[in-house]
Amino acid sequence: MVRRTKRTYHDEKEVIRRTFVVIALVLFMYATSVAPPSTLARDAISMVGAGAVGMTAGVAPNPDNTLAAQFDAKQRELEAREATVGAQSGGSLTSTRVLAAASFCVSVLVLILVSLNYYMDFRRSRRVIA
Repeated sequence: MVRRTKRTYHDEKEVIRRTFVVIALVLFMYATSVAPPSTLARDAISMVGAGAVGMTAGVAPNPDNTLAAQFDAKQRELEAREATVGAQSGGSLTSTRVLAAASFCVSVLVLILVSLNYYMDFRRSRRVIA
């Protein structure tokens, strides 16, 4: 029997395989995550900006200006909620769930195909060496 030595082709192939596995895992984690990375980054940036120090001045509280301040705060809160709902409702909830389920299924399919590729390559390499 002729024993083959390992060439750089196998090493390069291993690098490519590992790269594809990492890409598949990243896509799988992205597909199954609750929020996309862009939303997480935007939230992190807003938290950093929220740490700023500010200074305000005003009149002594009385029933009229406290009631107006409460109405203004409530209005701002409602506008913020409305903007959040408008930004999140790019599609209906059912279409978002269908898209998430389809993305998950594709991710599982890619994971199965990569695993099958590893298995088939392992069997082939054992047959070539033996």
